[in-house]
Amino acid sequence: MGVADTNYFDQLLLRLRDQGASPAVAVERVATAYVDGKPVTAGNRKPSKKERDILFWSSNAARICPAESWNSDAMVLALARYLGQKAVVAAAIPRQSNNIRS
Repeated sequence: MGVADTNYFDQLLLRLRDQGASPAVAVERVATAYVDGKPVTAGNRKPSKKERDILFWSSNAARICPAESWNSDAMVLALARYLGQKAVVAAAIPRQSNNIRS
């Protein structure tokens, strides 16, 4: 599985939104899946932690995360995982100007 493959987290986000979940709820559920170690398999093998990190942080869920969702338990845990990496796999955490608080 490579980053160029279909992104599990983008697919999950689309499914949740199609089922009527709000952007905040959908993003939090995607973050929960990431923290829970999803996807469990990619084809016939288990993806590495690094591959999951790349998929999550390059996903639309990370890019469109509403400001209020960054404080959710799932996103706080996702951020802790991001900051705990030995080598950062994502160039930068996606940022929206309306997410910045004084």
